[in-house]
Formats: sequence, C-alpha cells, structure tokens
Amino acid sequence: MIQLAEHCPFCSANITTIKQYSCDSCGTTFDGHFALPELHHPLTRLSPAQLDFVLAFVRCEGKLNRLEAELGVSYPTVRHRLNEVITALGGEPQPEAESPVPLSTEPTPNPAPDDQNNAPRTRKQVLDNLAAGKLSPEEAMRLLRGLQ
Repeated sequence: MIQLAEHCPFCSANITTIKQYSCDSCGTTFDGHFALPELHHPLTRLSPAQLDFVLAFVRCEGKLNRLEAELGVSYPTVRHRLNEVITALGGEPQPEAESPVPLSTEPTPNPAPDDQNNAPRTRKQVLDNLAAGKLSPEEAMRLLRGLQ
C-alpha cells in the first residue's frame, strides 16, 4: 500500500484532507472531507519495522535485555535497531557508557598473566571481544553472567 503523500504532485501544495475512504473487506465507501493525520509527527518517519520495534521497546519498559528476549535477537542487534530509530527521529545515538563492573568472583582455571590484565570488565567489552572473535559465544555468556 502506498503511504499518504504530503504534497500535491501537480502544484506541490500541502495536502490537508482526504475526500474518500473505503473498506477493503466489505466495499463500503465514505465520502466527505477527512483531516489527514499529522504528517510531520516524528513517528511518521519510521518504517513499519521501526514502529514495531518502538512498540516492543515500550512493552519491555525500555529494558534492552527484555527486548532481546522478546525479539529473539542479540544485544548488538537491539542496540543497532535502537540507534536506527534514534537517527530516524532526528537524534544522534550516543555511545554506550562504559562503567567498570567487576567480573565474576569465580576463579578462572590457570589464567595466563596476560589474560588477567586484558580481561573484559564491561558488558560492551565482552560484546566487542565476541564480535572480534576473541571470545567464543560460551565464554562471552559466562563473562556476561558474571557481570550481572
């Protein structure tokens, strides 16, 4: 289905009313002068997929870990989609704040001296190391569980 046009294709004036609606199911037609929804509202800039994401985001009360579970996607995918929505709404995505969080207190079996100094200390570092192939998914899950 074609989205509503904001401007007349012939004279470029703003389109402000619709004269006819019809029901695809029963064929009923409504004639008159109907006001258009606010075409310049920021949410009208979002694609259907982005609107679905925003609705899921609200249902999950903005908690990205719950959104991961609801959408069945990874945390980096959730962040990417959120950044796309922020950009579409005219904002500028901010980099994630990195606050040091201690890793799990469980000892790692025979860690090499270098590993202790280079161990990821934040969720973002763990995810970055996973994306770079420095960690296996299993190692990343263990580290992320320790960050909770």
